[in-house]
Parts: sequence; C-alpha cells; structure tokens
Amino acid sequence: MFDLGYITNEEQEKALQEKTKFHQFKRKRDKAPHFVMFIKSYLERKIWKDVVEQNGLKVTTTLDIKITGRSRKNGGTICSRERNKIQC
Repeated sequence: MFDLGYITNEEQEKALQEKTKFHQFKRKRDKAPHFVMFIKSYLERKIWKDVVEQNGLKVTTTLDIKITGRSRKNGGTICSRERNKIQC
C-alpha cells in the first residue's frame, strides 16, 4: 500500500509492528451444500476469486431451507410457501 501511495511511511512502519490476529470460526454444517457451491461459483465468475475466498463476504439469498427440506423428504417434489404454509 505504501508503494502505491495509499499510506505514509510512518503508517507502514506502524502496521509492520502490529501483531496479526487470526479468528477461528466454527463452520456449521451446510444445509444446502450444492446451493452454496453454486452461489460461490457464480460469485467467482462475477467478481475476483480471491475476493470471494479471502474477504469474508456475507451473502444473503432467497433459499428457503424449510421448503428445501420438505422437498427432499417428498422425493424432490417441488414445494412452495403460501401464507406461511408449505405445500408440496
């Protein structure tokens, strides 16, 4: 960043003195792994792959996990939600 002029020499020296902190996140088991991989692949095509993998993006989708679960139980039948009632 210093080489590109984004920070001063003093800011660079201060940053180099700071200790790097890493956070461990417990990953929950994906309830819709195929959907997760589809969205990840889509994002990698639309924006840079390293941004998707390293920057901790928060992605909100319209996947309704209750409908997906009901559909799986019914052999893949298409389900819908109407007035908070799931119909398959």
